[in-house]
Amino acid sequence: MTEERLKIMLATCRREVAALLTRNLQLEATLQEHEDHERELLKRLYLDEKTGFPNHAYMYKDCRHLFSDRATLSGGDRRAIIFIALDETFELLKKSEASIVSEWVLYKIAHWIKDIIGSRGKVYHSRDTEFAVILHRVQNVDECTDIADRISSKMSEIHRFPGHHITVACHIGFAVYPDHGMDAGTLLRSADIALSECRKNNYAYAMFTYEMAEALMERIDLKNGILRALEEQAIEEIESQFELCFQPLIKVASLSRSNTVRQVIGSECLLRWNHPLMGPISPGRFIPLAEESGLIIPIGNWVLYNATQHLVDFQKHTANRLYMSVNLSPKQFYDPYLIENLERVLRTRGIDPTAIQLEITETSMMDDPQDARRKCDAIQAMGMRISIDDFGTGYSSLSYLKNLRVDSLKIDKSFIDDVVTNNQNQGIVRAVISMARSLGMDILAEGVEDYDQLEFIHKEGCSKIQGYYFSKPLKSAEFISYLSAAG
Repeated sequence: MTEERLKIMLATCRREVAALLTRNLQLEATLQEHEDHERELLKRLYLDEKTGFPNHAYMYKDCRHLFSDRATLSGGDRRAIIFIALDETFELLKKSEASIVSEWVLYKIAHWIKDIIGSRGKVYHSRDTEFAVILHRVQNVDECTDIADRISSKMSEIHRFPGHHITVACHIGFAVYPDHGMDAGTLLRSADIALSECRKNNYAYAMFTYEMAEALMERIDLKNGILRALEEQAIEEIESQFELCFQPLIKVASLSRSNTVRQVIGSECLLRWNHPLMGPISPGRFIPLAEESGLIIPIGNWVLYNATQHLVDFQKHTANRLYMSVNLSPKQFYDPYLIENLERVLRTRGIDPTAIQLEITETSMMDDPQDARRKCDAIQAMGMRISIDDFGTGYSSLSYLKNLRVDSLKIDKSFIDDVVTNNQNQGIVRAVISMARSLGMDILAEGVEDYDQLEFIHKEGCSKIQGYYFSKPLKSAEFISYLSAAG
């Protein structure tokens, strides 16, 4: 091998070494960048951005380690959790002053607590107005009491700003391991119960006792008992004052003034209130009040439960298949127990879910479109049908219909009243009927009161009708007679 050949090979090796060194430097820089990014993510995950102290996620992680079966202590040493909650003064400060003032107070308080704890434990900014402390070694309960007393006394000091002298008090609750809990979850609950006791009785600080837990459970049981009693009383009042009426839903096969061929296909359940002192009260007056007070929930559940029983009774008096249409108020629609209540009604009555149609106003659909979609999907998965009541009176009909699987639309009475003479309403009705057809939905016109309205609606392709032209709302016995007469 010639000298020249060796020189070429040596130069090539040097270039490759240089390239490897350069690549190594690039990899080191990339690795450092990833490590810096990971540290930043961990910082955001585990540190409170206002004080820089470890947050609740960090506290729970430490608790799982410190209060586990593997975390043993020697001798009579214990550990403790202390919860410190700032009082309402701090909330008022946040609302009344610039954010920098409240954040500075929060930062000072955090460091006051840290200075008092020192090397005996770790301080966490667990919630916006709460701090937590884990004491790693505690000789006795008196040590916790001493720390709580020192923190409470320090809090009484004044925060001085130009033109402002501010004092923020606190409540402190603590629990000791293993006396008040052998695992992290139990110990955290014990400290939280002690803190709640402080707030309730306006104590500066308190240690958890099992009497506190028993008193808390007693209060919870008492509250639930009161709610059950009120619910039972409400149901009794509903039973004594409210009644259900049923307006027939008609399908028109053919139409003429002298001979209209029609069939009863169902009924809409309507609520009526006979007040013991004021007499009959219109739904337009009492439904909004019931909605506002939350009483619409038990009233609505009562309606569902009883309407389905009436449907079972009605079905015995006709060979035709009937369905029951029941209104859901906005508050009832967003009740977290709605699906559970519907399932219970279906189980109790043993009826075909497709025989139930739930009417929901389009405005209530718009309150929370995502939740509305989830609710509608769950309702339809059970087999029930969904109808949009008062369609056309809202402001976002077309936008939400694209995203919701709705079975039926009801044309609002306000468009039917003068549909024969009002060109604008005629255009709206035609558009709604056409849209329902294109989306594969049923369409029903409500509030039809005379033949001319019926004729226009029927010619435009809407054969399902509700209104005084065929029948007013009827009591149960009257509806059964109507079914018999209709054949």
